[in-house]
Amino acid sequence: MSDDFINLEKRPNEKKDITLSILILILVFVLVFGFVTMKEHGFGNILFTASERIVEEVEERFLVEEEIEEEEEEVVVPPEEKEDYREVAEKGDGLTHLARRALTLHMEEEGLQLSDEERVYIEDYVQKRLAPEKTGLRYLEIGEEVEISRELIEEGVAEAQTLTPAQINNLSQYAVQVSF
Repeated sequence: MSDDFINLEKRPNEKKDITLSILILILVFVLVFGFVTMKEHGFGNILFTASERIVEEVEERFLVEEEIEEEEEEVVVPPEEKEDYREVAEKGDGLTHLARRALTLHMEEEGLQLSDEERVYIEDYVQKRLAPEKTGLRYLEIGEEVEISRELIEEGVAEAQTLTPAQINNLSQYAVQVSF
């Protein structure tokens, strides 16, 4: 048996081995030539760009599917069940500041578009009714929490929509001073 291993002349599959060796050499040559050609012509960049596009497309489709699932899961809360706004005072805040933040949230939730003058009116309307004995000019304690009802904000919105041109003109001098 060791004679067969050492003596190659006695091997019956010599032609198959030579053919296989030639095929392997041709395959190696083709692969090397292919890689060199790809490098010279920038096919690597093309393949890389194509793979990036495929990854982006797959990610985009998954994101779209996730968004659809999230939309399906969203529960619409009827207006009568929505919670009131709870605003926490920060340094330098008065009731008007808290009313402004609650109104901004309300506008976002309800998709309201209000003019700056209407916003100033509503802020004042809300803060005066939160604490009628206070003018909203006093500073609140840092961390002081104030609850502002949706109903109060909606009343202010309804009132603001009845403003006369003269009232709007008067409020414009205050609206330019506010950063919404």
